[in-house]
Amino acid sequence: MQNSESEIRVFLDAKNPKLRRLPWQEWGLLASRFPQAEIAMRVRGKGALKPSPNHGKLRVLLVVGKSAGINTDLDVEIVRKLQTKGAEIICLKQPNREKFANTLREELGYHIFIFSGHSRSEEDGTIGWISLNDRDELSIDEFKNSLRYVIDKGLQLAIFNSCDGLGLASQLAQLSLPRSIVMREPIPDEVAVKFLEYFLRSLLKINPYLVLFMLPENVWNILNLIIQEQCGYQQYVFESQH
Repeated sequence: MQNSESEIRVFLDAKNPKLRRLPWQEWGLLASRFPQAEIAMRVRGKGALKPSPNHGKLRVLLVVGKSAGINTDLDVEIVRKLQTKGAEIICLKQPNREKFANTLREELGYHIFIFSGHSRSEEDGTIGWISLNDRDELSIDEFKNSLRYVIDKGLQLAIFNSCDGLGLASQLAQLSLPRSIVMREPIPDEVAVKFLEYFLRSLLKINPYLVLFMLPENVWNILNLIIQEQCGYQQYVFESQH
């Protein structure tokens, strides 16, 4: 801590939802003395982490939910670019509950799960919901058995490119998902698209399959680049369970 030029990573295990929503990256106490300091929220979960599926290529499940007022077609276009690196992309557009659950339970499993659409959380940040389509809104608890299955198969990362996701991250950590990325506040559609674009573009610069074996180091570095240099303001929370 005596070398102000050293990189310092501070993880906050805050349970109070109001503390989780504070813009900790603006905290001048660290910035003035340790300009390389980085702050992230962390949710501690339960149970041991599962090894990543060993298929030799990246498997990504992209679920596009209710899309009223936002352009999720851009998200699909961005994710499909991973195919240029040999990734296998499975895309569901506004599936019903049964189709969603059955796809999560595919035998091969997935490395990354991405949800694009609308979501919301309880004010206390304990419960989150995703809108699968115009009729079905699900909390994590409502499909936790399917999630446990895919996590047991080695799911390494979930990205919820949707608003107000602190409740989602809290529930996912309790299921022993290693890492999740959520938006802690409502954000403009164009910012959500830019986030996904910059994050996956960074993955494309390296082998996206191998990067999963180097997490969370690479995810942290990629997120820091996006937050600090590209999007202009911090709306992203990196949630990690150890």
